[in-house]
Amino acid sequence: MASKKELQELLVELNKELKHTNSVSSRDDRVLRHLEKQIGQMVVAPEVDRSDLVDLLETAVPQLESNHPALAILMTHTLTVLSNIRF
Repeated sequence: MASKKELQELLVELNKELKHTNSVSSRDDRVLRHLEKQIGQMVVAPEVDRSDLVDLLETAVPQLESNHPALAILMTHTLTVLSNIRF
């Protein structure tokens, strides 16, 4: 089972990747910036409702995997950790 610390570290890593991802389309850019905002909120308060972030990640992975495969893999890992963690 994932720990809160693992989730926190993963969210920080994902947020860094999002900030440094150069998007090729305006749609990808909107998705990435929205993810960045949601993850930033979870980094500050990881006990908040995770459902919005889970929904956003589930939608973003298929949209981004062709242009940003490494980022999509990191998002998939984040989804797995989010689904396995207990607060």
